[in-house]
Amino acid sequence: MPRLPALLVVLALAGCGTGGRVDDNVSTGNGRQLFIEKCGSCHTLADAGTRGTIGPNLDHAFAAAVKEGFDESTMREVVLGQMRFPIAPMPKPEELFPAGEYTDEEREAAMEAIAAYVASVAGRPPTQGSATGGTSTDASDPKTLFVSNCGSCHTFSAAGTSGTIGPNLDQTSIDVAAIEEQIRKGGGGMPPFEGTLTDAQIAALAKYIAESR
Repeated sequence: MPRLPALLVVLALAGCGTGGRVDDNVSTGNGRQLFIEKCGSCHTLADAGTRGTIGPNLDHAFAAAVKEGFDESTMREVVLGQMRFPIAPMPKPEELFPAGEYTDEEREAAMEAIAAYVASVAGRPPTQGSATGGTSTDASDPKTLFVSNCGSCHTFSAAGTSGTIGPNLDQTSIDVAAIEEQIRKGGGGMPPFEGTLTDAQIAALAKYIAESR
């Protein structure tokens, strides 16, 4: 059973159990964009260009399984199991995909697309055209910065995000300096982004939130 230790590492690092089998024919579809919007601010995944620190680094979590040659279907089951039966602070499926925006079938399809995408890229070098391989995430594109780093935790209409882990930013009234300080230092369950984002990116992101709400 040479692959068992690697599988146990995947399950432990991802914080997962099993959640039923995944259809081997599921396409990644829009899984990358859904991952960025719904999961990116909590998880690091090189191909998506996300650097969240609240949840596990998915490249690290699945590196051993990739090295051991696990089928993608096995890794999809792990990801989908965690999404269907999350461990706090990961939100429940109906929080990530609210009933007002998704039918039950659409919610399941979205989770399967995310799981298929993660299984196809985690623990591997970013694909050409991925966020770390060409998509702009610099200070001139604060909406992309927000979606990639903040969107899965915060609702913000201007960015089209509906995260429920952190405050609804449409309802906040703090000024741009306070927003910048919060992004930089974190606190209240939010990770600090100083050292992850540049000073210019943090300033642009704070200005975008203050002016777009």
